[in-house]
Amino acid sequence: MEDFILETENIAEKMLKIEAEKKELCKAIRNLQISKSVLEKENVLESNIAKLVTDSKIENIKIAGIDGGLISKSFHGFDLLVLRAVGVIFEYSDGKLSSTKYHPKPIVEPTPKVYYEPFYETEFETNSNIVRQNEEISRAKEVVEKFKPEIIFLHGSIVPQYTTVPGKDSLLYENFKKMINSYVELYNACIKNNVKLAGVVEDSRSSRFCSIIKTVIDEHKIDSTSFKNFLGKAKDSVVLNQLLGFKERSFVFGYSTAPENHPILKLLGNHGKNINSFYVKSAEFDRPIRVDYLNTGDAIQLADDLASKLVSLSKNSMYALPPMIVEADQRAKLSEDDFNLLYSSLLNKLGNISGLNDLRRSNRPF
Repeated sequence: MEDFILETENIAEKMLKIEAEKKELCKAIRNLQISKSVLEKENVLESNIAKLVTDSKIENIKIAGIDGGLISKSFHGFDLLVLRAVGVIFEYSDGKLSSTKYHPKPIVEPTPKVYYEPFYETEFETNSNIVRQNEEISRAKEVVEKFKPEIIFLHGSIVPQYTTVPGKDSLLYENFKKMINSYVELYNACIKNNVKLAGVVEDSRSSRFCSIIKTVIDEHKIDSTSFKNFLGKAKDSVVLNQLLGFKERSFVFGYSTAPENHPILKLLGNHGKNINSFYVKSAEFDRPIRVDYLNTGDAIQLADDLASKLVSLSKNSMYALPPMIVEADQRAKLSEDDFNLLYSSLLNKLGNISGLNDLRRSNRPF
């Protein structure tokens, strides 16, 4: 036990040392300028590391939020899933919320889907997420065309979250292709209706910002091997929590250094090269959130406007997400009861057929 306590103390001491070094280096990094060569190499649009966000009064504006929910389960002969996507539209007048609308309605019944050719386990999970994203993006397009908000926020990125494309002979391919088309249609609808499209990522696992900062450190010849090693493994949000102050945003950077070679962006046509990102600390006691947005004009001005709106909308000092996304999340959320309703209904109509039996691993006697 003494060895365990001693080792714990050593680990804690090492972590405190790294944390102190990280804090000091973050202070130094804030004052660095990103050179033109790094801007071009990393597809970065601004030379300052951090920028103060100006509050904007939320008045006479319509802002929408989109979110979806999903529950899925594999059975012996079928794959079943239940999903729904909800759009919430907040309208503000004279700085106050004046009306709330829902699309397609305040209480949306879940949509059941059945797949008669069961996927492999990993494929089933991937397909479920593809179907969910397609549902959310289709709902977002409907909201854009029907309500024409000034801004529409997705709960998550505006880019499909995949690194590989299914082969054309895969059961996943048709649904994947449909999802990509839905994203492109949403981009086109936003451009046509002059709607700003942004995705708010609350728990970003990206390391793109850290990669850029590592390049900046190398160029400025800052000698800190441990910090550079840390940047090579850290998530952006960990570093940015030290780097950004309340009501500050990071520089704007392209979603990818080379959109034309990115496995997903290159499928989005000309839109792929117009997707940018930044981080903003919109709530005083919460971590920074990542914002991915579709650039339809002046990328910096648009980032400033989106960051300003997010800071002004985040009334909860402990939670950074804007209220229309929080409301959409609550409306879209699904419970096991929603899934059990579908399962019980099928069981009543079909009887105890073998296809509805649980997988054997769910009924192991040990």
